[in-house]
Amino acid sequence: VQLHQLKGANNSKSKVGKLAVRQQFPDDFDALKEHLSAYFQADVQFSYNKRGKGKITIPFDSPEDLERIIVMFDKMQK
Repeated sequence: VQLHQLKGANNSKSKVGKLAVRQQFPDDFDALKEHLSAYFQADVQFSYNKRGKGKITIPFDSPEDLERIIVMFDKMQK
């Protein structure tokens, strides 16, 4: 909800809106990163740019660990 409100502020090209978006992402992402790290039992990382686009990285230690993560994704679809 807060992200959508800030997104509107960003569209107005105001400096305040842009600053609010940059400051808000880390707090929101930290909580989500902790949740995903616990779920996948891996050190999940986020990276993003000023526009808010980014990627999620889930590291794995072995082919078996990768398979475990893939199985977890497969279970989410059911």
